Amino acid sequence: MRALFLGNVAADTANGIRAELPPELEIEIVADPKELTPKAAAATDILVTNIWRTDYPPALRIALVQSVATGIEWIEQAALPRGIPICNAYGHETAIAEYVLMVMLAWSHRFREIESDFRLRSSWAPSWVKSGAPHGEIRGSTLGIVG
Repeated sequence: MRALFLGNVAADTANGIRAELPPELEIEIVADPKELTPKAAAATDILVTNIWRTDYPPALRIALVQSVATGIEWIEQAALPRGIPICNAYGHETAIAEYVLMVMLAWSHRFREIESDFRLRSSWAPSWVKSGAPHGEIRGSTLGIVG
């Protein structure tokens, strides 16, 4: 069985987990996808990467793709054998959820504009004291999740 770690992130991952992998697993690390050879692609059973494109050499033996990124949108499934599992990275669900909440609050409260205005004037007065709060609220809003 042969695993290909493709790209800088995957290369770093391989170096970090190598001791945890079965000794019989052959590992090839290609940090720069431009250096991927047809021979290496053709010999790959497990692909660990955050990107795979249709212009890469065919990899018909691949039985599993493990993403080293949050999503799989950079992995072009049309370039892979049909029906193989593509696994997402895990362990950062809480951080992503908190990031999304932070961005929703920053956007609805116009954080960047207000913060910039405060730095310019060193005062909150122009922003809301006379005219009321300069921001909206997310309460009562509808959130759509796609994907």
